[in-house]
Amino acid sequence: MPSYDADAKAAALKEWTDAGFPPLNAVVHDSWTPNLLSNFLKKEMAVIGNAYAHVTPLQMEAIFCAVSAANSCELCLTFHAMGMEKHGASKEDIDAIVHQGQPTSKDILGHVYCAKLALSHKGVLLEREKEYLLKEFGLGPEHVCEIIYLVGQISANNLLMVHMIANEVPVDDILTGYSPFSKTAYGK
Repeated sequence: MPSYDADAKAAALKEWTDAGFPPLNAVVHDSWTPNLLSNFLKKEMAVIGNAYAHVTPLQMEAIFCAVSAANSCELCLTFHAMGMEKHGASKEDIDAIVHQGQPTSKDILGHVYCAKLALSHKGVLLEREKEYLLKEFGLGPEHVCEIIYLVGQISANNLLMVHMIANEVPVDDILTGYSPFSKTAYGK
C-alpha cells in the first residue's frame, strides 16, 4: 500500500507526461512516490533541457547510451538509443555503442571514449588520457568537465532503473520493439 494518495500520484504523472515523457512502467510503479517523480522530472529537465557550451544533443545521447550500456540498464539504453536515432546518428554507430563498442562518427567518438574513461575512473582522468582527448578529439578541460557531469547524471538514472528492472517492473512495449538487447541474453 503506497504512502501517498492516488490524486497526488496522478498529478505527478500528469506533470511527467505534460513534459513530453511517456508514462513508463518504472515511473508509474507504486514505489515511485509523487515527490520522487516530480524531483526526477525537474532534474531531467535541468540536465537535458538546457544547452551546454561543448556538448550537442546528439553527443549527450551518445554519452547516455555508452554509460547505460556499460551499466547494463536496458531502460535507459533503449531510451537513449532512440534519442541518438532522433538526433541523426547512424544505425551502425547506435549498434556499436549499444554493444559497448566505439562509433565511427568523429562527432561522437571522442565523447563516447571520454565517457567510458570517466565512468571507469569515477571521473578521474590520467594526465596522458587528458592529453590524448585534447590532441585526438579537441576535448579540453571545459569539454571534459561537461562530459563527466553528464556521465554522473545518467549513472544515477541507471542505478534507479536497474533497481526497477530487478524488482520485476516490465520493460515497456514502446521500448521492447526497439530494444538493443534483443540479440543478447536479455532478449533470448
